[in-house]
Amino acid sequence: MKKTLLFIVFSLSITLADAQTCQSNFIYSEIALSVSFADSTFGNTSPTNWSWNFGDGTTSSQANPVHTYLQAGVYVVCLSAYAPFTNCQSTYCDSVSVGNTGNCAASFNYSLDSLNPNKINFHDSSSTGVVNWQWDFGDGIINNSQNPLHIYNQAGNYNVCLTTIDASGCSNSYCDSITTGGIGGNCSSNFTFNFDFINSNLINFYADSLGTALHTLWNFGDGTIDSTHNPVHVFASAGIYTVCLTVQDNSGCSNTSCQQISTGTVGCTSYFKATPDSLNLHSFNFTDLSQAGVTNWIWDFGDGDTAFTQNVNHLYNSTGNFNVCLNIYDSISGCYDVYCKTIEISNCYALYENAADSINPYTIHFADKSLGNATSWLWDFEDGSTSNQQNPIHTYPFDGWHWVCLSTFNSSTLCKSTYCDFIYAGSPSSCYEYWEFSMDSANSLKVNFYDYSWGSPPSSWLWTFSDGDSSTLQNPVHTFDTAGYYWVCCSISDSTGDCSFTDCYNLNVGNFSNCPTNFTYDIVEENLVSFTENSSGNPTSYFWNFGAYGTSTQQNPANNFQNPGTYYVCLTVSDTSCTSTYCDSITVAITGEEEIILQKNISIYPNPANDNLFIEINAQYSKPIMLSLFNSLGELLEQRTIVGGIEAFDFSNKASGLYSVKLQSSKSVIHKKIMIVK
Repeated sequence: MKKTLLFIVFSLSITLADAQTCQSNFIYSEIALSVSFADSTFGNTSPTNWSWNFGDGTTSSQANPVHTYLQAGVYVVCLSAYAPFTNCQSTYCDSVSVGNTGNCAASFNYSLDSLNPNKINFHDSSSTGVVNWQWDFGDGIINNSQNPLHIYNQAGNYNVCLTTIDASGCSNSYCDSITTGGIGGNCSSNFTFNFDFINSNLINFYADSLGTALHTLWNFGDGTIDSTHNPVHVFASAGIYTVCLTVQDNSGCSNTSCQQISTGTVGCTSYFKATPDSLNLHSFNFTDLSQAGVTNWIWDFGDGDTAFTQNVNHLYNSTGNFNVCLNIYDSISGCYDVYCKTIEISNCYALYENAADSINPYTIHFADKSLGNATSWLWDFEDGSTSNQQNPIHTYPFDGWHWVCLSTFNSSTLCKSTYCDFIYAGSPSSCYEYWEFSMDSANSLKVNFYDYSWGSPPSSWLWTFSDGDSSTLQNPVHTFDTAGYYWVCCSISDSTGDCSFTDCYNLNVGNFSNCPTNFTYDIVEENLVSFTENSSGNPTSYFWNFGAYGTSTQQNPANNFQNPGTYYVCLTVSDTSCTSTYCDSITVAITGEEEIILQKNISIYPNPANDNLFIEINAQYSKPIMLSLFNSLGELLEQRTIVGGIEAFDFSNKASGLYSVKLQSSKSVIHKKIMIVK
C-alpha cells in the first residue's frame, strides 16, 4: 500500500502597533533533525527580544537558535519579535519539514521572474530517484513537468503542492505558500556566482536583485547562512548544493530565488552521446557515457517524454531544438549528477569520419557520412585551407589538434547542417595527464590531489610538490609545512614505457597573503602576450618578471617573447602594508597541453548559425572558463563565466557577419570564429 504524507503548510503573521514599523520573519536550514533558524525581521526598527516556539513543546529566546528535533515530521514554528524603542511586537509562523519524513521526500523552491511578478519558476529539490511529478499551483492548474514555469492570472497568495513518486512506488507531497504580483512591495531576488580559479569549493556570490533598501539572507544548502550582500563561501566538500537568496525591503516585500550549483569534484559525472538514426532522421540514439558507478538513469528528452534505461532510442514528432538531460544516481554512494545538451532535430545532419594515412601521419583522409542527401559540401581544416570535395584528403604541415568543420547543403530541400570535431595530425601521444585538487576544510595546508589522466592507462605516477617531498600514489594527500605558492607537477608513464606526460600548476596553499594576486594572459599574435592582473585589495605597485625577456612595472603589460617555448612569469604587487607574488607558466607559439585539453572539451554549434548559437563545455571539464564575445570590429558584446553545461547566445538582433569568441581558463586561452548567416 502506498503511503502519502501531505504537508499542510501555512504562514501566519500577527502585527501589533504600527504595521509599517516591523514585521517578524525568519529563514532556516536543516541537516537531518537539526535546524538552524535565523531571525530576518524587517522594518524601521530592530528587535531586541525574541520568543521562538518550535512546535514540539520547546522554546528559545535567542535571536538565531539551533534546535534539534527528536523525530522527523512537519512542525509549525512561530517567532515573536519585540522592538521596545517603537513598542512594536510581531509574530510570524511557518511550517518546517524536518528529517526524512518517509522513504521519499518531496520538496521544491521557486523564484519570481524579474520582469513579470506573476511568472514563477519552480525548481524540484526532492530526494533522488523521482520518476513522476505532479504540481498543483493552487489556482486550478495541474502540471507534470519536473521544473515547470507557471504564470498566474492575478496577484495573490497561493498554496502550491508538489506530489512525487519514485521508482519503488513511494509517494510524498510537499506544499508551500507563495505570493505573486509583488504584493506588499516591489522586490525581486536574483543572484550570480563564479568559482575561485584555485579552490573550486570557494564560490563568490553576487546579489543581483531588484528593489530598494534590500536586506539579504543567503542559505547555502550546507547548513550555513549569511546576511552580507555579496558573500564569499567555502563549501566543506564537493557536491551539489541548492543555494537560495531571500531579499526583503521595509515595505514588507519578500522574495526568494534558488539555484543548484556543483562544487569541487563530485563522485560521479553524468555524460552522454547523441547520434541520429540513419533510417529515421527524427530518431536519435542516446548512449550513456557517465563516469563512476550508476544504478539509476532518468532521461528527459525535452519534449515531455522520459525514459529510465541506460541507453535509449527516442523518436521526436517534430523538428526543432530540444534540451535533453540525463540524471544519474548511484544508490551505493548516494552520488547524483545531471548533464544536459541541446540537440537539433532536422531533416539533414552533417557527419564525417577520418583516418590518418598509413604512410604519412600528417595526411588525413576524410569520409563524408552525412544524412539527408547533401548536394554540396564545404570543409574547413582550420589551417586556412578549405575544400568542396565530398571526401577530401588534406595534409597538415605540423603536429597538433585541429578543429575541422563540415557544412552540407541540399539544394532541393534547402536543408543545411554543420558538424565539427577535433582530429589529430602527426604522431600523437597515447596518454595525457591532467589533475585537479581541493583544499581540506579543516587544515588550509592540507591538499587533496586527483589524477584525471586519459588515453593509454598509466602504470606509474610521480608527484612533486616543490617543497622537497614527492609521492607515487595516484591520488595523494599532501600537507605543506608553510603557506605559499608551490609548483606542483604530476608525471605519468604507461606500462610499455613508450608514453609519458607531465602536467604542472602553481598552487597557492594556505591563502597566506592579505593581498592575494594572480593574472591571466592572452596570446595576441605569434609571440606577443598581453597580461591582466587580478589582485585583491588596492595595490599601488606592480612588478612583472618575464625571465630572460625582461621586466615591467605596468599594471597590465604586453611582452614579446622572441622564441616559441614555455616561460615562467611572476607578478609581485604591493600596497602600504602587504606584498604578494604569483607565478605561472605560459606557453607561446606552440600548442600546449592545457590548450589541447580545453579545445577537446568545447563545442560550438551550429556554425554557421542563424539566430541561436550554443557553446557547450564538457561536464568532465570542471574548471571555470571566462567567455568573451566580440564583433568583427573587436568590440566586446558580452562576457560570462561558465562551468560546464551549455550556454545559449541569441543573435536574432545581431547582423550577419563574422564574430569571435575568446575562452579563457586559468591556464590557457583559445579563440574561435563564428559566422552568422541570415
